[in-house]
Amino acid sequence: MNSDSIASDSVKKFEYGDEENYGGVVTAVATPGDADVVPVATATATATSKKYIKEDGKMMMNPAYKEVVTTTTTTTAPSPPKVRQDSIHSMMRSKKESDSYDLAEDVYAFMFVCPVFSTPFLFSLYVYATKIIIYSILVGDINFEIDGGSKSATAAKFFLIPVALSMQGDLMHFLFNLANTSYSPEVLKVSTSATKPKLFFSFLLRFIDGAFSLIVNYMLMLTTETTLSVFTNFAALYFLQDIDDVFYGLVEKGFFGDGMEHWSTVCKSVTLPRRTSADNQGCGSIRISHLDSLSFLVIFIVLLVVYALYIWAMFYNFGGFNDN
Repeated sequence: MNSDSIASDSVKKFEYGDEENYGGVVTAVATPGDADVVPVATATATATSKKYIKEDGKMMMNPAYKEVVTTTTTTTAPSPPKVRQDSIHSMMRSKKESDSYDLAEDVYAFMFVCPVFSTPFLFSLYVYATKIIIYSILVGDINFEIDGGSKSATAAKFFLIPVALSMQGDLMHFLFNLANTSYSPEVLKVSTSATKPKLFFSFLLRFIDGAFSLIVNYMLMLTTETTLSVFTNFAALYFLQDIDDVFYGLVEKGFFGDGMEHWSTVCKSVTLPRRTSADNQGCGSIRISHLDSLSFLVIFIVLLVVYALYIWAMFYNFGGFNDN
């Protein structure tokens, strides 16, 4: 009997009164559904003789028939290893201990690295004063009287609140450095003028710059009546944040002499280490490195409160929106 006939016999149903041999091939098959169960062994057997015989004209069970029971042996494949939470913390701790950050390429790097009363230091103060004066002029021209705005303009102002906050580059840079970087005496090997008080001095001026920029942009946005004016004013004021970056780029290109350009290359050699567990103590589960996220959330809530007061004043003074 060839393999085809065996396969045919193995699926043939036995009917009473049929004396045909019912000895087929039986192969165990794993049940699908469990990815971890893998069949590793199967058994194949054929009946040794006829199951039924005819005796005295009657069909009887053959006492010599031996039925073979086949079984399948399975094994459970090991599950892939799970990444433990403590392993993630360990990897991140190792990364933070080796991380360092370059100084931002703007005039605040001159305030930190260059000697006091040097040309780059005084130049940085001049650029900073220019930005503050421009913001002050804009604040003086803003009309803080709230008029009834349209529904579309009011909705646009609401959705621009997180955008207005996130786009304050100097403020975001200050929050990041406050929470994630620390001073290292190693920077004195690059510049003896890069002291810790001067680093904090540059941080303070950057914070004032960023906060002033946010106030001007946000108040001008709230007092604008039409939707188109909201977006145009928002985009027009964005360029003021990059004034210090533009002047620093000119210094790098040598527009203000070789001495100034030299100090820009020195600033690129200074790096600040990332804050680690040694200088990341806080209150309870809150660490200093959490200050950036917490500060962002607090400022965002304050902006929402100011927006809510703006809506209340609009309804109180004008009875609602002005879509006429």
